[in-house]
Amino acid sequence: ETFLDNEVCELPTFDLFPGIEKLREMEEYFEIKDRPSYQFHIQEMIKSFEYKASRKRRTIEQLYQKYHISKTFSQDVMNESENIIEDFSNRVDMTDKLVLTIDDNEAKNFENAVSIEYINDDLMEIGIYVIDTNFYVQDGGFLKSEAKRRGLGTFEMHMFPKEVLQNYLSLNASMVKPAQAYLFYVNKDFEIQSFKCQDAIVEVKENFSFLDVEKVLLKGESSDYDDKIKQISDLSYHLKKKRLLTPIDLEDKKLKMESKIGKQMISEYTIFLNHYLASLAHQQNIPILYRNNYIEKIQDRILNLKKLYSDDPRFDEIISIFSHIYHPSFYDVVSLGHQGLHLDHYTEV
Repeated sequence: ETFLDNEVCELPTFDLFPGIEKLREMEEYFEIKDRPSYQFHIQEMIKSFEYKASRKRRTIEQLYQKYHISKTFSQDVMNESENIIEDFSNRVDMTDKLVLTIDDNEAKNFENAVSIEYINDDLMEIGIYVIDTNFYVQDGGFLKSEAKRRGLGTFEMHMFPKEVLQNYLSLNASMVKPAQAYLFYVNKDFEIQSFKCQDAIVEVKENFSFLDVEKVLLKGESSDYDDKIKQISDLSYHLKKKRLLTPIDLEDKKLKMESKIGKQMISEYTIFLNHYLASLAHQQNIPILYRNNYIEKIQDRILNLKKLYSDDPRFDEIISIFSHIYHPSFYDVVSLGHQGLHLDHYTEV
C-alpha cells in the first residue's frame, strides 16, 4: 500500500522478505512500468540493504582479525575434507521413512528434518533428525581442531569448508546421510508414551523452503507431499497448544501465522525436542548447558502485584503483560527455565 499510493496495478510475485537481487528485479519492473515513485522507494531500500551489507562485511573482517582466523582453510583441513569415508554399517537404516526438511528460503545446507507416522489410531511416531556432525568430524582430526578454534569466535565464521557443509553436513534430498534420530511415540492427547534416540541413516525425500510450505498451506498450491506437510503443520499447532496451555484455533491458522507459518511450524518441533532433552537431563542429573530465559526481578514484581491487585478483574491481563517481559537468553549449567517459551527446562541440540 505504501508503494501503490491507493492505485491498483499488477505486481509480479516476489518473496515477502526479498534479498538485494529481488529488489533489483522490482526496481527494473517499476522502471518498465514507468512508475517513478515506486521505483524511488525500491532504490531507497536497495541503498539501505547495501549499507547494512557493507557494515556487516566490515564487522566480519574485524572479527577475523581479532581472533587471528584466516578466511581460508589450511591444506591439512582441505586434505582431510577430501578423504572423508562414509561407512554406515553400524547405523540403523531409516531410509524408508518419509523424512522432509523445511528451512529458510536461502538455505544451502539442511541440519534438521522431521517425519510423522501413524502407528495406529491411538499412537503416532514423531521423528526429529539432526545431521550427525560427529560422524564426519573425528577426535584428533584437523577438521575438529579447526572447528573448535573458530567456534570460539563468532557465528559468522564458517567452522567447516563450504564443500564439507554442503556435501556432508547437510540432509540433502535423495542422499543417504547419518543423523541422530529422536523418535517420540505419542498418544492422541499428544502425551509421550516412549522415546528413543538412535544413530541412524536417513534419506530425505524433499527439501522444502518456508516459501514452498506457504504455497501449499496458504495458497493451495500442490506438491508431491501435500498431505504430509499439512500433518506436520497441524501437529505443530497441537504441540504449541500443549506448550502454552492456551487454546489455538486451527481453522484460523492462516491469519495467526501469516507468512511465518513455515518457520514457526518447524520451530515448534525444535522446541519440543530441546525441552524434552533438557527435562530428561535435569531429571537424571546429566550435566548439560541449559538455555535460560528467567528474570527473578520480574517474578518478585508479579508476587507483589498479586498482593496489591488480587481483587482486580484485570489482574490476569496485567500478569500476562509482565510474563512477556524478559531479557535475552543465557547459558548455564543450572536450569532456571525459559520464561519466553513457557518451559521449565530448555537446551539446544
